[in-house]
Amino acid sequence: MNTRRRLLQSLLPLTITACGFRLRGETRWPQDFNPLYIDSDDLTAADRALLRSELERAGARVVDQPAAANRLWLRLNATEPRSIASSSPTAVSLWRIGLRIDFGLQDAQGRDRVPAQSLNEETSLELDSDNPLTTRSRLEQAQWRLRQGLLRELVFRLVSR
Repeated sequence: MNTRRRLLQSLLPLTITACGFRLRGETRWPQDFNPLYIDSDDLTAADRALLRSELERAGARVVDQPAAANRLWLRLNATEPRSIASSSPTAVSLWRIGLRIDFGLQDAQGRDRVPAQSLNEETSLELDSDNPLTTRSRLEQAQWRLRQGLLRELVFRLVSR
């Protein structure tokens, strides 16, 4: 019994990593990426505040002017919400939304420090077409969660280089 328990305990970490889980731990921003200017017309004020906060928490020194700074460029591409299934008796439908962020990092001379990359995420949610206010609110919340997740993943990718 004791041997079986030890065997299971030793296999548990392997199953966690096999499913894609990774412990992020303490991440530090590469100092040669400082100062950093965020170049994107696609970010909302909330997106920009979240990204700046995540970058600064990782150790980046974010500046408001592009002169003599590394340039993090971003392009957000949201897919239009689309219905993928519906149930006529209950007025509930299944919707799919997605977001892609294209990004890269260049030094002050325009040389690539991090080549162009993309992050993609999609999610599905059930929406009640009989209640348009709730449907709109749930859709906006899901889109915001997608944006948050991808912006955080972007910072993690940059720090992990």
